[in-house]
Amino acid sequence: MSAHKCRQFPALCNPDARKTRQLQEAQSLLQISSMRTKPIAAAVTLILCFNVIAFSQSLPMPGWTPPASRTGTSPFAPKPLPIHNIFKGDADRWLAEAIEKLEGQIADPLRDKLIEDYVSMVGENVAKYSVAPTKKYQFIVTYDPTADAMTPGGGRIYISLGMLELIENEDELAGILAHEIGHDAFHHAARTVTRQMFWLTGTKTIRSAQDAEDALVDANEFDRESKRTGQDEVGAKDDAIGPSLLPPA
Repeated sequence: MSAHKCRQFPALCNPDARKTRQLQEAQSLLQISSMRTKPIAAAVTLILCFNVIAFSQSLPMPGWTPPASRTGTSPFAPKPLPIHNIFKGDADRWLAEAIEKLEGQIADPLRDKLIEDYVSMVGENVAKYSVAPTKKYQFIVTYDPTADAMTPGGGRIYISLGMLELIENEDELAGILAHEIGHDAFHHAARTVTRQMFWLTGTKTIRSAQDAEDALVDANEFDRESKRTGQDEVGAKDDAIGPSLLPPA
């Protein structure tokens, strides 16, 4: 991570850098002592070197304290609508898994624990103040170099490495995660796909994970074919499934 980003996100600064500097200093001491004629001094320096390494390994990871939240809420805050959504309960997760399977590139995680933990801490703190505070959310950082964030539903929030490199501070990160949490909490993906499946294939119920995947594939193929032949029954104003199965983030 660049020095600029390190200053912006101190919690993301790699604590191993401090260990590396201490190790380099200890090695320099060892090199100086080795040039001397007294072997005892070199042995003492070597012992100090190992003590420095052991101490550096016991250093705690950098902590993170969430900012204070506002206690008041607006009386005009919208509430999720239970209508026009066939993906309720387990079906919410089935839809997310089907989208992830068919859109494989969105599920390529970064696998950097330090970054993942930091993004998750910020996201979980934001989610506590959403309209679905008890829902279990999962925050995944992807390798995608383009600036993007999305949710297929099921409590899964994706944010790309390109987006992390673009944002300037923690407030912007919290805002982006809050936006995607809102999409998930209001079931936007599920309601969009429900509408598409009904108009494209007549699907009205989903009974299993395989049903969700099959219906999504059928709707996607039907949509692509209708666009190819110029017979789009849904209309240009609707959120199209193809080429992406996800509604706009």
